[in-house]
Order: sequence, then structure tokens, then C-alpha cells
Amino acid sequence: FRTFNDFKKIQDSLGTRRTIAIYGAGFVAVELAEKLTLSGHSVLMIARSSLLRKYFGLPIRNFLRETLTKQGVKIFTDSPLRSIRQVDQGLALSMNGGKTLSADLFIAATGVVPNALGSAFIPGVAGGLQAGRSMETNLPDVYAAGDVAGGPSFFDDAHGVSPILPEAVEQGKVAGYNMAGQKTEYRGWISWNFLRCFDFHAFNIGLTGSEVAQTAEVVEQEDGNGFLRLILKDHLLIGVECFNQPSINPGVFGYLITRRVPVDEHKDLLLRRPMETASYLMVRHRRSQSGAFTIK
Repeated sequence: FRTFNDFKKIQDSLGTRRTIAIYGAGFVAVELAEKLTLSGHSVLMIARSSLLRKYFGLPIRNFLRETLTKQGVKIFTDSPLRSIRQVDQGLALSMNGGKTLSADLFIAATGVVPNALGSAFIPGVAGGLQAGRSMETNLPDVYAAGDVAGGPSFFDDAHGVSPILPEAVEQGKVAGYNMAGQKTEYRGWISWNFLRCFDFHAFNIGLTGSEVAQTAEVVEQEDGNGFLRLILKDHLLIGVECFNQPSINPGVFGYLITRRVPVDEHKDLLLRRPMETASYLMVRHRRSQSGAFTIK
């Protein structure tokens, strides 16, 4: 499930209520499960590990799973597929452990891999073509941007791909400036994701998920059905996970991360009053950078 033609193919084949298996547990798979469920179909979600594991810690993943289950989505985690067979008018899906599911339609939503042309001439890195801070490749006057670009990370300069629209736009601007002769450096890619599904919404920015929490300071707060997790390192905010807090503007937190605004002394207030505190820190930093504001 990658293109508009894929969507048309699915739409044209649905018809009446059907049982649909989705293989994948990322943002696209979750949004697809929502739309198909709201259209009256029975949805099975099959995850090789767990829902949105790369993006959120366990509390938010549990919220999401509970919400999907209440809406009728059946979720199977830690269940890599072994085979799919045609059986009568349907499909038999066999998973590790011997479990078998029946479905009318199977949709793979397992992510994307860029079609990299010229990889024999440009070194490959982490699934993309290696590019530097100017988005330049090793070939003179050849630049890369978007899903195919293995640019440097914002946090550690490690090269990798970041297949999301905001980073593709930013990389394209940097490449364009440099091609036109105006020297410009890319700040480095950073993860940005926003999800609205059923009656919840969630976002993550920066270094998040279960693994990063083991090596950084984590402060978090649950408020009814809402949840906020801040991940800090060396007095700086490096990641945010948020669930069902509609008053919070993700862009403000993105500013604090990408401008490396010190937040350590305000972290408790940032957790209790996130939008007000984040906005104050952003405005204060902007004014200090312009010279119109001094901090005593």
C-alpha cells in the first residue's frame, strides 16, 4: 500500500463487508485500519513486533492498541507471516507459531524502500545514497534529496534516510540553494510524525520509542486519556511523545529540539503546562537570538 493506484485497486475490489488483513504496524497501517473499519469491514492487523514500536513508548502504544481494539480491530503482535495461500474464495495466512487466519483481502503496509538509481557510482548508506551537509553526493554537481537521500542525522551525524515529507522539503531546499551557488547546510534529519485515528491523535518528534528511553532522562505525565513524555539529554530536549493533548502544538516542541534550547531547569513546568511553557521558551530564545531580548 504505497501509491494512489494501490488505493484505487483496494477501493475497486472491496464492495460489501469483507475481512481484510493488514500486514504492518506503522502509521500508514494504523490509518488504513481506521478507514476500513469505519467503512464497515472487519480488519485484522498483523505486526511483526508491536504497534508503532519505533515511535512510541509502551504507555502510548497501549492506549493506541486499546482504542483500536474497542473499535473492532483484531491485532496480532509478534506474528511474522510465513505464508499466504489461496483457499476457495479467500486466503489462509500462516504465522510463526502455527496460527492461521482467514481473510478475503491481504494488504501489505510494511514501509518503503527508495528506488536508488546510480548506486554503483554513489555510495549507499542505510538504504539511501550518501549525501553530506549540502546534500551533495561524491559526484561533482550531483545532489540528493527526499526518500533516496542518506543524509546526516541532526543528533549524531550518522547517515540515514528519513522518508517523510517535511525532511524531503528541507533537503530539497538545501540542495537547490547549493546548486544555485548559495552555500547552505542541512541541519540534519529528525523524525516527525503525526497520527489522527478514531477519537485519538498522537505525535512524536526526535529520538523516541522504547530503546532511547534506556539511555536518556525521561519525564512523563498521564492526564486522563492524555499522555506526554519528554526525553532529555545534556539539559536539552531530544524527543517528545504526545497522546490526546490537542492544545499542544508539535511545531513549538520541534523548535525547542532543533534550536537546541536548554530546557532542563523548566522540565517540571514543561510537563505540567506544556504549551504555555514551550511557547515561552521558544519566544525567549527567538528574542535572545535577535538581540532584542537579554536574559539576566
